[in-house]
Amino acid sequence: MIKALIDYSAVTAKARAMYGKFLTAADWEQLLDASGLREIRELLRRSGAWSAAMEAAGASEDAETLSAALRQQLSRDCDSLCLYLSKADQETLRFFLRRPDGSMTPEEARRWWNEGGKRFAGLRRIAGAEADALNLVYILRLRRFPGSLPEAEKLLIPVRDKLTPRLVQGLLRARDDRAVLDMLADTPWGGAFTSLAPGDLERQYGDYMAAFCRRLLTEARPGLPAVQAFLTLKDMERARLDRVIGAAARGIDPHLAV
Repeated sequence: MIKALIDYSAVTAKARAMYGKFLTAADWEQLLDASGLREIRELLRRSGAWSAAMEAAGASEDAETLSAALRQQLSRDCDSLCLYLSKADQETLRFFLRRPDGSMTPEEARRWWNEGGKRFAGLRRIAGAEADALNLVYILRLRRFPGSLPEAEKLLIPVRDKLTPRLVQGLLRARDDRAVLDMLADTPWGGAFTSLAPGDLERQYGDYMAAFCRRLLTEARPGLPAVQAFLTLKDMERARLDRVIGAAARGIDPHLAV
């Protein structure tokens, strides 16, 4: 354990320092009130977290170019953290950055989860939390379409951590929304999922994952999970910026995109 703390203290410190450069609430207010892509680009150019991406994008006011620059920055941030890691840990981090649950077949994802326990023991905390929270969102959405409920379990991500089969069946069979919220109240998601309105589910999912990853990054022992938590948070910020950029490019109020 002491060796692990020593091995990962530098990379965890680096990740925490990079997290300190994330966009602030005031930054987001300015971005959401920006007059267009040019102003968004300039605001990001002056930020600590995304300045390099906007420098790479140059004078472009093309939404696709700006979004690609953000993705490249995320990759570069991963590369900079990998300098502190062993080759095996580098491969593991990049594996998770590709979000394998979205590119695997259900059978492959189930096999990876069942067989990768020793290799990915620490990172399974994030993968499991994300899969559980996404599955909850899917379940709560599917309840609006009763005809889909008999096949609901086939539509879920075949990776589970704390989301038990009993709870899944209970949520699918609950008589109404009040019963669903009562059922969730004493679970790890009770404080996060407090509304079943479709527009609230995505926001609640994002808030839950952000809080989960912040705890791992700022409070957990130095280790690869803390680094992956940082990259997950960075990717969430990138995705939010993507939505703002896409809205601005289409002449839509960015406030409606986040």
